[in-house]
Amino acid sequence: MKKGKFIVIEGTDGSGKNTQKELLVKRFKKWGFPVEGISFPRYGTPTGDIIGDIYLGKTNRTSLGNWFGDADKVNPQIASLYFAADRVAHREKMLNLLDDGVNIISDRYVESNMGHQGGKIKNYEERRNFIDFLVDLEYNLLELPKPDSVVFLYLPYQIALKAVTNRGNSIDGHENESHMKNAEQSYLELSDRFNWKKIICCFGMQIRSKEEIHDEVWNSIKDIL
Repeated sequence: MKKGKFIVIEGTDGSGKNTQKELLVKRFKKWGFPVEGISFPRYGTPTGDIIGDIYLGKTNRTSLGNWFGDADKVNPQIASLYFAADRVAHREKMLNLLDDGVNIISDRYVESNMGHQGGKIKNYEERRNFIDFLVDLEYNLLELPKPDSVVFLYLPYQIALKAVTNRGNSIDGHENESHMKNAEQSYLELSDRFNWKKIICCFGMQIRSKEEIHDEVWNSIKDIL
């Protein structure tokens, strides 16, 4: 049986990662490809709620709440462990799906740790060393499946900040101008270093339509199927 392909949709906040994941899943099904969409962190699970509630402070539940304080001030190596643990908890299911020939489309993955936590580190060489640490931790030590393709949705933080503010949901500990600006720089470096499929999601200050972006996403990955 042909092994399934693993495609990761990455991007700066507000760039439409989940939307593009859903559109890609829909297109896979239309063309008869077995597929499952996933999102990390997996909110609603024990590991996902540690991240969503305790680290990012997404809810006001008195039983949890934000125990870390400002997420941007949490040591990136420590914060990364929680995200990695959430992926490890889903590792066996992902491996089984891929072995069964099911394609996986993931909204965020290991590369989100690289982008968001890496953005906390201002020194370029220290940031590169941190990325090497994450690669060794998640892909070598924890043996998480590696993506066959990473699609990077790039939306400049000035536009993304407006998109995040306007979508009406509560703002988490990473959705502030300083973090988004630093994460953007980290993501751009990562895209060049690892040769991700980079898709620019705007013309000037105008966000492109989700359909137009989707066509470019599809064209960037269809050759690996």
